[in-house]
Amino acid sequence: MKKPVSKILAVCLALVVLVALLPLASRAEQKVLKIGCVTNFNTKEGVEIKKWHDLFAKTINAQGGWKIGKETYHLDFLTYDNKGDQPATRAALEKLIYQDKVNYIVDNFLASETLTSELCDQQKIVCTGEGFLPDATKPNIEYYWRANGIYFARAFHYTVYSDYYKKGARVGLVVTPDQGEGRDILPAAYGDAMKLVGYKVLPPIFFPQDTVDFGPIATKIKASGADMIDLGGSGGQMAVNIVASLYEIGWKGFISPSSVNENQLDNIVKKTGTYFDGTECLFFDPRGTQKDPEMLKWLDLYMKEYKVFNESGCNWVRGFFILKDAIDSTKSTDVAVLKKYLDKHPHAVMSLCGWVQLLARPDMNNYRTVDAAHGHPIGIVKNGKMEPFKIVSVRDQYLVSIKAYHLVDVYKKYWEKYGKPTFPKDDKATFDYADLDK
Repeated sequence: MKKPVSKILAVCLALVVLVALLPLASRAEQKVLKIGCVTNFNTKEGVEIKKWHDLFAKTINAQGGWKIGKETYHLDFLTYDNKGDQPATRAALEKLIYQDKVNYIVDNFLASETLTSELCDQQKIVCTGEGFLPDATKPNIEYYWRANGIYFARAFHYTVYSDYYKKGARVGLVVTPDQGEGRDILPAAYGDAMKLVGYKVLPPIFFPQDTVDFGPIATKIKASGADMIDLGGSGGQMAVNIVASLYEIGWKGFISPSSVNENQLDNIVKKTGTYFDGTECLFFDPRGTQKDPEMLKWLDLYMKEYKVFNESGCNWVRGFFILKDAIDSTKSTDVAVLKKYLDKHPHAVMSLCGWVQLLARPDMNNYRTVDAAHGHPIGIVKNGKMEPFKIVSVRDQYLVSIKAYHLVDVYKKYWEKYGKPTFPKDDKATFDYADLDK
């Protein structure tokens, strides 16, 4: 006997509803992995960091989630704006920690490294962040690993200064804002690299952060007798104005601006013509230097998602790749497991702009691998455009920094007990352990 048509339709309808609900049921059962970040959306870098974080989450989730051990997680990336304000930074961090219940924070660009490291340490939050100040690498801070910094970065400056030295530069000078790392960190660090090359190093020139007219600063530079200057923390529009002022008074010398983005370079060229040609600086566009297949895929996905490429965030998301390596290598999301792994970081990790490796700081009596050396492309300005020029290796960054800081004996004692770091084979270096004693 045939079943009534109405009953058959009802059964079919029930099956359709059940099938439609299966993805929702599966999604509801899938665990969620939350990663937090606080940055400054008033900067291009901050905006781009969020765009990268959104892309990481969208791509991983579209592939079914993040497979970690026996579990698969939906990635929830929470990137908050601090508006360049310290109270807003604290509020955003506290929201991540106490309301969102994140166990991991990354890429805290312009979000108070000191505050971030202290809060993460108090609450046992794994943080792979960025910054420049020594406090975050002290032994009493145990849950903060600096994935992006300048301590192990003297080889970049050493390379640029050496190139200028070969062209005739002999007297170096740091020009930087009179606050924060501009006064406390950069002059000594960059000066050490200059001395290692063979420069006579002049006392730094400081200026107020809110300076607009750089004519008097340019006059001081010219009067100093320096033929090579490093602009230190004088980025953005400050760099544009300083270079333009030097051009206007006819100063002839070499400039190390550390970095200028595409818009800033265009502004400099508009004001000075070919004056800036031959300048070497950080090169943030990995499309001209990156060869790693996985990173090339991420760059391709970025273009498909956003259509127009902006290099401003590429350098500042290394923290995510360090954390991802720790999770994938341990197959765990457990904070204690990840801490143990990061404290003895075994190898370099590939990021958008190249290799990055966590290393110990025995000079701070800290034998955990807490501070990063990262390889970095150098660009050179030709005909008003930035072109890829050469790449500084992780090993060079590490060893040159140790020699520049006169810490060879300190690190030798560390290596005797813990062994020397192992660096990537394809990360071509020009400096070796034997060069430390030359």
